[in-house]
Amino acid sequence: MKIKLSLLTALTLSLVNAEELSVITVDANQDTTSTSISSSKIDKTNIQNSVLGNGFISSVLDTNPNIEVTDTSNNSKTAGEIAPGKISINEAAYYQNNFSIDGISNSSLLDPNLSNAFDAYDVPGNENEIFLDLDLVESIDVYDSNISAEYGSFTGGVIDAKTIRPGAEPSFKASYGYTSDSLTNFHVDNEESFERASSDNNQPKFKKSFYNFYATTPLDDYNGAIISYSRKESTIPGAYFGGFKNKQRLNQSLFGKFSHYFEDDAILDISATYSPYKSTHFSEYVKDSDTEIKGGGFNLKANYEKNYNFWNLRTNLAFKYSENTKESLNYNKRWLNMGTTNWGKDGNTHSVEGGTGNIEKIQKGLEYNLKLQSDSFDTAAISHKLKTGINLSYNKGTYNRFDNTLYYTDAKNDVFVDCNGSNSDCIQNEQYFTERRVYQAEKATADMIASAIYLEDNLRYKIFEFTPGIRLDYNDYLKNKDIAYRLNGSVKPFNDNSLVLYGGFNRYYGKSFLGYKLRQARAPYFDEYRSTVANVVQDWGTSADKDNNKYTFEDLDTPYTDEKSIGIRKDLFGTRINLKYVNREAKSKFAKKKGDYKVFTMPNGVTKAYYRPTYFTNDGYSESDIVTLSIAPTEPIKFDSFNLGYSLSTSWRKTKSNIDDYDDILDSDDSDRDINKIYYNGKFYDMDNIPNESTPKNINLHLDFAFKPVNIFGIPTKINLNNVFRYKLAYSMIGQTGSEDVEIYKEKTPDGREKEYEVPVYEKVDFKNSLLVDLKLMMNFKLAKKHNILFSTEVTNLFDKVQNVNNSIKNYVTGRQIWFNIAYKF
Repeated sequence: MKIKLSLLTALTLSLVNAEELSVITVDANQDTTSTSISSSKIDKTNIQNSVLGNGFISSVLDTNPNIEVTDTSNNSKTAGEIAPGKISINEAAYYQNNFSIDGISNSSLLDPNLSNAFDAYDVPGNENEIFLDLDLVESIDVYDSNISAEYGSFTGGVIDAKTIRPGAEPSFKASYGYTSDSLTNFHVDNEESFERASSDNNQPKFKKSFYNFYATTPLDDYNGAIISYSRKESTIPGAYFGGFKNKQRLNQSLFGKFSHYFEDDAILDISATYSPYKSTHFSEYVKDSDTEIKGGGFNLKANYEKNYNFWNLRTNLAFKYSENTKESLNYNKRWLNMGTTNWGKDGNTHSVEGGTGNIEKIQKGLEYNLKLQSDSFDTAAISHKLKTGINLSYNKGTYNRFDNTLYYTDAKNDVFVDCNGSNSDCIQNEQYFTERRVYQAEKATADMIASAIYLEDNLRYKIFEFTPGIRLDYNDYLKNKDIAYRLNGSVKPFNDNSLVLYGGFNRYYGKSFLGYKLRQARAPYFDEYRSTVANVVQDWGTSADKDNNKYTFEDLDTPYTDEKSIGIRKDLFGTRINLKYVNREAKSKFAKKKGDYKVFTMPNGVTKAYYRPTYFTNDGYSESDIVTLSIAPTEPIKFDSFNLGYSLSTSWRKTKSNIDDYDDILDSDDSDRDINKIYYNGKFYDMDNIPNESTPKNINLHLDFAFKPVNIFGIPTKINLNNVFRYKLAYSMIGQTGSEDVEIYKEKTPDGREKEYEVPVYEKVDFKNSLLVDLKLMMNFKLAKKHNILFSTEVTNLFDKVQNVNNSIKNYVTGRQIWFNIAYKF
């Protein structure tokens, strides 16, 4: 009983101390290994002191100089969005991270890169299966290099989040957060188009409201429970035929956890999370274009932990379900702007109506993990600590287009036309369509079984530490046996943590996506044509036009990254300095290649059609050199009236690649853009061979002030002020400067016809030095012994500076924006 109560009390104190508003420091006494030294832990205090914005895990990772976060809400044009930011670790693609929650993968294996809600062929996705709210997170472990063999299926890094557990006393918290366009300044390149709210990419008006509550309570001396609900909603008015109509963004999370503490110190957690996401979209001058996108999903998890005499056991089992679905009309008609179809924009030759069809993409999965970690034991003068485990998973993906989706084009004006009963695509004595593209109703399924086993030994001899490891991964899609070595080591010259030299040689294998397998299984679209005879519309007939949307994945190796690293960490006068160099070579990366024209038979069994299949090869390669420096105190710097914590970090990066944008591999847009060409400096280049320019260099400084309690209106009050300074040095890049700038690229088809494509014009653009400052002011009013009111104000881009978004041209960081938050807790 005493053991149980002490454990529960410790958990409760960790939650209470999170409200102490302590400052940023590093743990000077943390046991150092060559794998842990390249990791960082973000605890509950760090989370609460951070500038949270939309309140997802991506919001609190900017203290790590090896991480770059791209958040659409930080773009002045799209400040109304609420989706999590995309996380790139050491230059790898954002969807090539291992993102887990309580030891279970949260990675979507469907296509995560597509973002166009009006794509005719597919549905927007996300790299996460569910969006986890930060109120549910107890801590986050981030691994950016020298990563343990325990983790696989990544070429970037590992983000391992742990959810909260119930404590020894009841606790409750409710909070509300708000921001809007009236609390935001904007910096845009085209003021007129932006203010008109002409598309999803122009959001001059929005309102965000975030609601959160959780309650935790012990049920008895051995059991505890948590229930939590969060709701994030954004309303974004968009232009629609001369007026405005609201677009919605909504993310909800319902979370419950039951924890049982056994007499022998074992713990069983059973948790369930339901986190649906929904967004609505429409086009300004497209009638009945309303489109609803649904994402997110559900998971049920069981986690068991127990300490044996020699081994620590952790095992978990989960069922997971997630979706990316789209609901809209299953036709799109490009009428002539005349007569009965005159709703088009003034001056436009066409009036368009309809959507892109109903598509459902589902991922269902089971996952089981087991990890054993030994206590230390000696053989001769060498100390060992073993770690071993297995990972097993089964995932099934489904792509379902419920009905044929028809795209009608090439309307002809004919005052004598006889529609012959074809009233849906012809207007009597006015106009009719001569061409349509058919996306066939279909259902494709794909499944994948994946397994992994790993072994690692942490060896220590005097001042030396060495952690060799090996990991074997296999899945039945690519059918590759991937053996990844992990070799990391460190030296402590003074036999303590005051100076540590460390380094490693590691190989990381990437994910295999169900989206690849689903895309290969799907049917290609085809085109149909018709004409009139004696003014009477004829039946539709297929033609020999080509289809570029057939994908082939065959005999591919699993992409992998080889990493070499070396670093030095020094504790000096209460300050920890960490300097690290990492070289990463990404090999066998997937690269798109258009094959030769092929012939296939259309559904009528007679007509032949051309298509150029998209092959995927292992010809992709990139290399990055990354130097990072971070400085932080090992204990708070104390003054009379406040404590100060800080972190200073910077990174220098150099990258070369034979493919410019690995993200394009998972982009299924079927437009003529798949010609994959750009025009730069008088020449046509493949999109995957754009000349590189310089990479931006950032210096980040965080200052965290925790003031001694004061009385405000007679109420004891704790005040914390967090400041973030981000300085970006001047750089240049190659990019598209205007969507209206195009050049014509010509190509011949097998039947001798000449096909013309409009390709974008790219130019070199220079960016100047820039500084952004964010701050967060928190005030905790202690009303009674256990009752607190918390106010916080976040101000991003405090001085309203104009700065481009990451490496984007004509997209600028959101100007000064203010968030207000209030919470009640007991």
